[in-house]
Amino acid sequence: CLIRPIEHGATLVWHSVSKYLNGHGDVMAGVVVGPHGLLRKIRAMSSLYGVNANPFESWLASRGLRTLPLRMERVSQTALTVAAFLEQHPRVTKVFYPGLASHPDHALAQRLLPRGCGGMLAFEVAGGRSAVDALFRALAEVIPFSPTLADARTTVSYPAGTSHKFMTAAERATYGIGDGLVRLSIGLEDPADLQRDLERGLDAPA
Repeated sequence: CLIRPIEHGATLVWHSVSKYLNGHGDVMAGVVVGPHGLLRKIRAMSSLYGVNANPFESWLASRGLRTLPLRMERVSQTALTVAAFLEQHPRVTKVFYPGLASHPDHALAQRLLPRGCGGMLAFEVAGGRSAVDALFRALAEVIPFSPTLADARTTVSYPAGTSHKFMTAAERATYGIGDGLVRLSIGLEDPADLQRDLERGLDAPA
């Protein structure tokens, strides 16, 4: 919807159907696109290990596809609005979103993602882990913590304590993952509501 990797030279494309394709956080599935010869081998392994999607999940995913363009347009616009808001907040030291002019790959993103940069962004909170804890506590009722992403509702996650928790602090630092990094997965809410919720959370005492 936002990019077609095969048109840019990719041989195989893996996509988590559980995320934006389905869009409602209620499917566990994936899809692979590529040449028939490679797909035949992948299909054989999929059948051998029994990882085929069941009929109901396939139906849910096909339902989600009907609204994919509308959802991606919405989350991309909202993510850019929220990223710009966070960039100006005094308790946020850095925002990572390629739709921002300040991002080092902004020009590349404009070329490859002319329809929008999606709903995933990250930001650094001043004060490290204690500040993140305070933020998450303040947001718990409105923007819940979730280690997954790309749901219809906005969620937050903490990479240093989830996806990268088995790395040392030095190892995480090489990937730009500090103790104050928050991942934000934008959903379909009104951007003004998200800004108010985030501002209240960021202003919460650590």
